[in-house]
Amino acid sequence: MNIFSYPRFGVMVLSFVGLFGVLSPDIVNGQEFASLECQADGTTGINLSWSLVNPADQPAFFEITNSNQPQTAVVPGNVTSWTIPGDCTQDVICIIAADAAGNPIQTLCCGSCGETVQGLGCIASPGSPGLVSLEWSNSDAYTGITISVNGTDVVSLMGNMTSYQITDLNLGCNTVCVTPQIGATILASVCCEVWGGFPPCEPTISCTESSNSTVDITWGTPAWTCNGSSYGCINFQQVIITVSSFFGEFTYLPAEFSSSFSLGGFDLDSYAYTICLQVVGSADEYCCTVGCILCPVPTNPPVEYRRGDPTDDGTVDLGDVIKTLGYLFQNASVECIRSADVNDDGGVDVSDVINLLSYLFLDGPEPAPPFSECGVDETEDELDCEESTSCI
Repeated sequence: MNIFSYPRFGVMVLSFVGLFGVLSPDIVNGQEFASLECQADGTTGINLSWSLVNPADQPAFFEITNSNQPQTAVVPGNVTSWTIPGDCTQDVICIIAADAAGNPIQTLCCGSCGETVQGLGCIASPGSPGLVSLEWSNSDAYTGITISVNGTDVVSLMGNMTSYQITDLNLGCNTVCVTPQIGATILASVCCEVWGGFPPCEPTISCTESSNSTVDITWGTPAWTCNGSSYGCINFQQVIITVSSFFGEFTYLPAEFSSSFSLGGFDLDSYAYTICLQVVGSADEYCCTVGCILCPVPTNPPVEYRRGDPTDDGTVDLGDVIKTLGYLFQNASVECIRSADVNDDGGVDVSDVINLLSYLFLDGPEPAPPFSECGVDETEDELDCEESTSCI
């Protein structure tokens, strides 16, 4: 039966143990400890067993203390084993022999119920990415050993194993740990860092607005540190910078082996710009966005033009009739084909030529808007107007 009490010397003993280690008062009547062992009981407690040099000289009782528990257990002097709550991988357990008056005779402590593995070595294989060999020595009789990679358990081994090989280690730097176990008690993990191979050399890109019209673009390559060594990608010989907005797409080639580039001419207060970096020879792009990202941006800003003026000279005359006939029958190009759609029916054909001749020479109706002045076509159709220089 466990009896918990607070003897008057219990606090004193714990204080001395914490400050100076094991307390060793003078031995009285030959009542001297021969040994003390602490072992996990397989659940949530600690099994204690001890012996005296002279078993015939028993103390009046034993007091058992735990550095992380406020209670103390008091057991009769003829007892040589006991189980108390606690974690013997973290707690310091002390047993104190006392005489009938409650005076301490001798104290003996144990600070661990088991020792973890020693000398862990992680040996990577440069020619085989992802392969690492682990070796260690056992310091105790373990019931099991767990191998983990980056905090995730990957395999459980028998307690007598002293080596293991991982064949699918992650690319980059990995933390590999060996954790032994005695019963239900998990001992301290022993870990090492090991390189598992190069991840893809993906550049990083950063876009900084240095003014409302200039953007500083910088890029670099990743670098890793593993087990005290640095690893990094090679420098990129040539990159392509592409700037996209509703104005169009523009491409730039910075100097070879450079890592920064500045561009001007932006309207960052009104529009958004996507800036992408691409390594020559690779299809992958790495992008950032700058400017007024929340501003409404027209995807196809409308072009102003004058209907009936396919020559784009600012006047409507016989030359526009000839230009339209050339488009219809000689495959002539018209920058703003909408201007040749005189009747605004969504197509350009002979009827547009007839309507324009009627307006010019027979006092017929004028072309549909926009006609008297430059403007935007309010009618939706498939005809395009790429440019009208006379309306700029």
